[in-house]
Amino acid sequence: GSVDLFVSLLFLRLLFPSLRFTFPPSGRPYSRSHSKSAAFNLTLQWLTENYEHVDGMCLPRSVLYTHYLDFCKQQSLTPVSAASFGKVIRQRFPNLTTRRLGTRGQSKYHYYGIGIKETSQYYNSVYVRRGLTRYV
Repeated sequence: GSVDLFVSLLFLRLLFPSLRFTFPPSGRPYSRSHSKSAAFNLTLQWLTENYEHVDGMCLPRSVLYTHYLDFCKQQSLTPVSAASFGKVIRQRFPNLTTRRLGTRGQSKYHYYGIGIKETSQYYNSVYVRRGLTRYV
C-alpha cells in the first residue's frame, strides 16, 4: 500500500540523495511516461509564456537551449538533449525555420521567426542586441 511505497521511496532517497521524486496533487507518484508528458506540457507552457512568433527575427539556437536549461533547473526537471528540444520548439512554433548565420568557420544556427516576449525574464539579458539579427 501507500506505506510500502513511502518506505521504498525513503530507502531510494537514502541510497541516492540527488534523486528527485515528482508527485501530482493526488500525492501518488507519476508513472514514468506521465512524468515525461507532464514535463513536455510544462515546457510547451514555458515556451508560450516566454517566446512569440516575430517575423524577421533570428535567435541563436544555443541561446534558446540555454534558457531551457535554466528553466529545467528552476523546475527541477531533467532536460532533454538539444536535438530533442528542437523538436519540442517545433511543436509550439511549427512555422519556425533554421538559418546558418555568420562568416565561414564561425557560423551558428539560428531559429528564424521567433523572439523573446518583453514580459519574459530572458528579455533584458538578451535584447541588448548581442547575437540577435533582425531581417526586415
